[in-house]
Amino acid sequence: MSARPYQWRVADSNCTYDQRSRRTCANRCPVSCTSTSASAITPAGDSALPTATTTAAGAYAVQDVPIGVGTVRVSAVPSNCSAPSLSTYTLASINAVDTVNIAVTCAPVTGNVAGIVTSSRGGGLAGVTITAHSDSGANMTTVTDSIGHYRIVGVPFSGTLAVSGLPNWCTAPAPFRYSVGGDGITDSVNFVATCSTPTGNVSGVLTSSQGGTLAGQIVYFQIPHLRVTAKTSSTGAFVLIGVPIGSGFVNIDGRYVGSGYCAYDSTAFSGLSANGTVTANIVNQCTGILDVSLPSSTGGFVQNGLLVVTPTCPPSMNGCGADSIGLRTVGGGAVVSVQWLQTDSGSITVSQLDAGCQTPAPTPYSGLATHATVSVQVPITCTGVLDLVFSNGVVDLSGVVVLVSPDGGGAAVTDTSNSLGDVQLSGLPSDSGVVTVIAVPANCQLPTGNFPYTGLTTSAFLDVPITLAATDAPGLPGRAH
Repeated sequence: MSARPYQWRVADSNCTYDQRSRRTCANRCPVSCTSTSASAITPAGDSALPTATTTAAGAYAVQDVPIGVGTVRVSAVPSNCSAPSLSTYTLASINAVDTVNIAVTCAPVTGNVAGIVTSSRGGGLAGVTITAHSDSGANMTTVTDSIGHYRIVGVPFSGTLAVSGLPNWCTAPAPFRYSVGGDGITDSVNFVATCSTPTGNVSGVLTSSQGGTLAGQIVYFQIPHLRVTAKTSSTGAFVLIGVPIGSGFVNIDGRYVGSGYCAYDSTAFSGLSANGTVTANIVNQCTGILDVSLPSSTGGFVQNGLLVVTPTCPPSMNGCGADSIGLRTVGGGAVVSVQWLQTDSGSITVSQLDAGCQTPAPTPYSGLATHATVSVQVPITCTGVLDLVFSNGVVDLSGVVVLVSPDGGGAAVTDTSNSLGDVQLSGLPSDSGVVTVIAVPANCQLPTGNFPYTGLTTSAFLDVPITLAATDAPGLPGRAH
């Protein structure tokens, strides 16, 4: 049997061949056919026969096959395919060629695709349709959820993902070629749609809770990736241009306005349509200036001490307590102005007053939200200067030693008259008391009684003249008091 070896080139499902050379082939001839997968092809019944492996197109060629009738076995098929049963070939003579096409049953390769559809202006797009057009012709669709996410399970091996059903102010992104890995693997494919959200305008007037308008203030509308601002005019008017349609809030920054304070306020708007205008007026909750004066019971005003203003804070506020205001030194003037308080009401406490002044109970205040200025007086009970004037009726007496005992249990004070006959005591704790003379000059008689005084809390300077009997009057001129 002469042999004519052939090399076969396979196209589609048909077997064709080209004669390349002639040589003895030991009664074996080539067999050529196609398969659906890259599999090893072996003529059955002869373990010594060579095998062939299918090409990427599924073609194979087994050479040196015995003449006669035999079978072809397929093995090493992909995991999603089943090996077919044996196929029969017939080679009647040398140079004969038989075509054996083998169909392998394979499950389709599928996987999952998932991702998010977002707007170029930020945020996910809900209710958008995602369609997987597989190369096999099958289509699968889903719709994005409320934040733009989607997932399609079991899509065929490869195909195209397309986005549709977008709002009419958005342009769909280009389709995307996908290729899933099989075995339930999920590929991530995200889309960004180019959107120009329709907008309108929001106008209004910014006024203060104290009355009047607020000029030169910044109002704004804000969502993620977008902030629209405007400044109020001299009449408090503003227009926010380019606000996305629908509903939202117009806000104002809490800030110091003049010497007062205005809170972070906002007002809602709704029904804004494309190219339309809605009105959203804002009444800003503002506070005025707290003027505190400390009148003294002796007249005038207390000049030294520490003043603490503690605003009343609702539970929703943080950090508006006394620490945010600080301690303010009293002094230099009749009024202490406290600015930039954040609430309408609170209390005033005074401490560290001069000796002779009593610490008052806390004094409440209110009305800052409706008045530009609120004036509050905190009366302080103080004692004046006790001026004891000693003489013998003719001349001033120096060297007189006295013991001053305030009423109410205050500590007694000892002092000596100066060359002018004066003993001046300040900071005494009560309005009244008694003076006891405990030593006198040699030419004076020591009095046996006490000298009471009263009126220190209503007098800045309380004169108490005391005349001592002389044992030897020198005849010198005295000092009038």
